[in-house]
Amino acid sequence: MAQRHLTVPLLAALLASGALLLGQDADGAGNPLAAATVLKHPIMHLNHQAHERRKFLREHLPAAYIDPAVHYMLRRSQQAGATSSVNLLPYFAYTPTAWDQQQCGDCWVWAGTAASSIEMAVHGTKVLLSVQYFNSSYNNGTGNNWAGCGGFAADFAQWYDAKKMFVPWSNTNAAYADGSKSGCPDTTAVKASSIATNPNYKITNVTDTVVTTLNIDQATAITNIKTLLNQNRPVLFGFYLATNADWNDFETYWSNKTETDVYQIDKYNGQTWEANGGGGHEVLIVGYDDTDRSWIVLNSWGTTSGRSHGLFRIPQAINYNTYFVDQGTQYESFDFDAYNFTWPTSGNTVSATITTPSSDVTLGSGISQAFAGKATDSSSTATLSYGWNFGDGSTASGTSANHAFTNTTTSPVTYTVTFTATDNTGAKGSASRNVTVSPASSSSELIKNGGFESSSANWSATSGVIGVNGPGEPAYAGTYDAWFCGYGRRHTDSLYQSVTIPANITSATLSFYLHIDTAETGNVAYDMFNAQLRKNGTLLKTLATYSNVNAGAGYTKRTFDVSAYKGQTIQVYFTGTEDASLKTSFVLDNVSLLVH
Repeated sequence: MAQRHLTVPLLAALLASGALLLGQDADGAGNPLAAATVLKHPIMHLNHQAHERRKFLREHLPAAYIDPAVHYMLRRSQQAGATSSVNLLPYFAYTPTAWDQQQCGDCWVWAGTAASSIEMAVHGTKVLLSVQYFNSSYNNGTGNNWAGCGGFAADFAQWYDAKKMFVPWSNTNAAYADGSKSGCPDTTAVKASSIATNPNYKITNVTDTVVTTLNIDQATAITNIKTLLNQNRPVLFGFYLATNADWNDFETYWSNKTETDVYQIDKYNGQTWEANGGGGHEVLIVGYDDTDRSWIVLNSWGTTSGRSHGLFRIPQAINYNTYFVDQGTQYESFDFDAYNFTWPTSGNTVSATITTPSSDVTLGSGISQAFAGKATDSSSTATLSYGWNFGDGSTASGTSANHAFTNTTTSPVTYTVTFTATDNTGAKGSASRNVTVSPASSSSELIKNGGFESSSANWSATSGVIGVNGPGEPAYAGTYDAWFCGYGRRHTDSLYQSVTIPANITSATLSFYLHIDTAETGNVAYDMFNAQLRKNGTLLKTLATYSNVNAGAGYTKRTFDVSAYKGQTIQVYFTGTEDASLKTSFVLDNVSLLVH
């Protein structure tokens, strides 16, 4: 259905009409809910009038802009069977355990605040914005329409569009304090007048847009969402489950599963809405992973033993037309939204260049390419942040990065890699290189998760070796690396992965990036790092040994011919040993075993 856009005065009036959503412990008439319907975590309970208002908004809000070039690239890659991933969480300056609405029905504020914080970081300022500022100020923080009674993504955008500024969480009285406020009507725990509004971050405009997913083919719906994520734009996801049993099932999944377990969110299609059981919850899609074809979703329910980042996953291939029925009318079960921000115009000029590679390149599928860039700003006081978009759905931050491209087709595929520098006023500069990737038949990568970005997946390692170790020991690329030793006492670390080298290959090359720093002095080797090949734990060959004597700034790429082991299953094995005093750190990243 084509969307009909409302005039600005009419849309503003509709948004101001009230959310007609209620917090955890009241129904659509303001009556207490039966005890059986009260869940461990809060949801928003909607009455029929709220369903109608939501439906009307969905039909009249503008559609999100989908960049056709990015959309085409993703569809072509998807049709070729290539896999990619995007993770916007590094843009989000949050503490997962504290990202918890507790008993307050303000999930929509948490999702909107997370989206705004991420987009501010992409714009150039990484800071956690205040949930409490919105709660305390919205509708005077009291009554039937305070933030704890619920709301929609459009309500959040409309309020900030009028307010024209964000307040950071770190301001006086701006930290979250409404967690115990479970009632509706109710009153915020913090008076708006007590919250310090300086410093603040100005915005010119913010509008809510609807991501088109209804009544189109599933592949296009998926690519629409992926396109926004590849543009570093998080996607708000509102989902509405019709019965208390459905919500209990989701609660069980949240409490007992892990962040890699995928929840089949569309299994409740066609349910009849329960007045005392149905409800909605708004969360934020911060990325995707084609390994398991899932969306990566940030919740506002804190953390569990299996969810250290407060995340869960749902399939990309869901029924986007899933619905429920209330009083004989069908309503869609899922909302997908993206905010459009306009920021104050900056007078600064940023110039960016890519220094590595110095020109366009051609690579074999699976081969890792190093990238480096630099930028200058016309303002001597501005601060710069840096990001990479590799054109295949993957991104990275910082002035340098390393990325392996894949091509599962039979023809070369060209990706445009873009380096962007953004200063704290929003001024940007970009540069690009074309990378042509040869068909997969010419090369193959045997190491899985060689950059450790999926944490310890596919690796066996000593506890604590793999992790996010910057800024003390930053990764060569991405955010994860493997850090051996560094304790200043007797200690041994190990890490390995088993691979099978095909018998019919012509060459096999093992490579990795290694950084060494040390507190040792002189030219005596006290602390050691070994790169080895083993078979069932038995040493086949020590490829190289490094020590504190080899310490130096930055990472160095090490490369070894291991073609002699074709037709065998071997272990790529790394060990680090440290003596009784003076620490040495061996930091490993981007392990690759490429065969041709």
